[in-house]
Amino acid sequence: MRTRPGLPDARADNAGATDTATPGATHAWRRRLGVGLVFVACLAVMLRPTWYSLTRTVPNLGDPALNIWFYEWGRHALLSDPVHVFDANIFWPSSLTLAYSENMLLGAVATAPVRWLGGSWALAWNAFAIACLALCLGATYSLVRYLVGRTDAAVISALAFTFGAFVMSHLPHGQLLTLGLFPLALLLLLRTLDERRTPLAVGTGLSTGAFVIASLYYAAIWGLVLVIVVVGYLILVRFRPGPGLVRPLLVLGLVAAAIAVPVGLPYLRLQREQDLTRPMVPEWGFNARDLVTPAPGAIVEQPLDEWAEDYPTRWEHAFFPGFVVLALAAAGAIVLARDLRRRGVRLDRDHDGRPDDGRAPPHRAFVLLTAVGGGAAFAVAAGPTVLGLDVTPFRALYNFVPGFNGVRVTSRLAVPGMLALVVLAAYAYQSVTRALAPRSRAVLASVVGAVVLLELAVPLTRVEIPDDRATLAVYHALARRPDGPVVELPMAPLTDATQWANLESTRMIYSSIDWNPRVNGYSGYWPPDYPGDVATLNRFPDPAAWDRLDALGVRYVVLHTGEQAGYPQLTDRQARSIATAARARGAQVGRVGNAWLVDLGQGASTEGKTLNASSPAPGSGR
Repeated sequence: MRTRPGLPDARADNAGATDTATPGATHAWRRRLGVGLVFVACLAVMLRPTWYSLTRTVPNLGDPALNIWFYEWGRHALLSDPVHVFDANIFWPSSLTLAYSENMLLGAVATAPVRWLGGSWALAWNAFAIACLALCLGATYSLVRYLVGRTDAAVISALAFTFGAFVMSHLPHGQLLTLGLFPLALLLLLRTLDERRTPLAVGTGLSTGAFVIASLYYAAIWGLVLVIVVVGYLILVRFRPGPGLVRPLLVLGLVAAAIAVPVGLPYLRLQREQDLTRPMVPEWGFNARDLVTPAPGAIVEQPLDEWAEDYPTRWEHAFFPGFVVLALAAAGAIVLARDLRRRGVRLDRDHDGRPDDGRAPPHRAFVLLTAVGGGAAFAVAAGPTVLGLDVTPFRALYNFVPGFNGVRVTSRLAVPGMLALVVLAAYAYQSVTRALAPRSRAVLASVVGAVVLLELAVPLTRVEIPDDRATLAVYHALARRPDGPVVELPMAPLTDATQWANLESTRMIYSSIDWNPRVNGYSGYWPPDYPGDVATLNRFPDPAAWDRLDALGVRYVVLHTGEQAGYPQLTDRQARSIATAARARGAQVGRVGNAWLVDLGQGASTEGKTLNASSPAPGSGR
């Protein structure tokens, strides 16, 4: 047992404590296998996947399609031209368009094996989503078991954090499903502080850097939590941590910076050169009501679901972890305060009872640090205005800390707070069930876990990504032609946010077939000229549209007919009339599948994009 300098020696407090033998390797792997099987079963129950749903469908054609394009573009650019990975093929001729939203390069790397093995777009997205939730289950379990020393409490906490209302409301948002990085990074950080081993520091740095290539919202709030935990640790040891701490902290910072700096610089450049910051939206701040707001369509908690129906942008306020977890978390705060008052805070293991599974009892100091970090996350997530006051933690961070001025939906910053809640719930659970026999504990944990899942269960919606031959024919035709900028007509109007998201993001997926730059696009921002371009180019072949196409250097015009992504396009008569007018001006025109392809023959270069300012997307949480 290690006692840090400046802390009371716990050996006297441990006198008379009952020791148990450390479980053998056989017991350990059986336990891990059993927990793993439980988690697989829970994933199957909560997500209810079928081979068809995995390979053909996604939750909707908005953000999942955008995620898929991010994965496709990231993998394509990293392999072909990594220096210009942020100069994505949307919103031609603007630069750094990948930085209009979260880059999601982690998904690009993670989905590569699925795509290289011939898996569909949908399978890649679904595999990554399931892998993220599996990571969340495993990391939360490992963190909680490390903190409280109990397998049953750790399993319950993992279920509550992974399948809470926040996750079930945001299943379409692949970047937000990476919340498992929080328990993983926190576990590695706490162990780095405690054990001071370089491999743990490297792991903490890698997980910290992973936030930047997974979700910038999460990266911003994790940076704050990391600082709070480290500073809190130093306060607990009265700033006398003893030898061996500086090196792992330096290693942690260097590894994290090696990942974060190259990825973060384009965002800082965009903000500096274009004053590209996101407005503060008080309505998207976290509040106490959010803790009892379930995901839409809650199956068991129907009265609560009906009560929350009139909540504006409800999916951004759903943080309900279940009444069982809320009650246990409240009890956990009380029990932790009692234990701290009685025994004080020590950063060694406090042997105040018989260990379960051969592990030490709760690590009160680290539970306290987790709770403090989570409380700070809740305070920041409350947003720019709290109780009518504009002096809030978020405003201070927004004004002075890089990264926070790119946050608009502040409620999403509450995720570390939810992690702290499930940790406190586990702390209470291990305390109140300590006297039970192992068999009774197992039965009770099964019942509590089932209740938690029932409280959080919701119906799932799925839509198919259209990828029939007629839809994709024009993109394959573009792949066989010389490179050149493309505009796809009719362009989705920005006044209809749903159509803009579903139609243009689906086209972005299809653009991965030919990888030509597109005037079209969908993201968290748009270039300042984009609304005018939509209005002008949708009047093609009017003279003003021809002039704009010439100014943009567009070579190809795609005229979609029938229906695309569920939205009506041009009629055959309209498309034929436009094609005839284009042919009369010397363009090459041909019907390809469900579209007409117009080759203006300009042979425009795709080099030297100009840098334009951007405007925020309406109603977009990015």
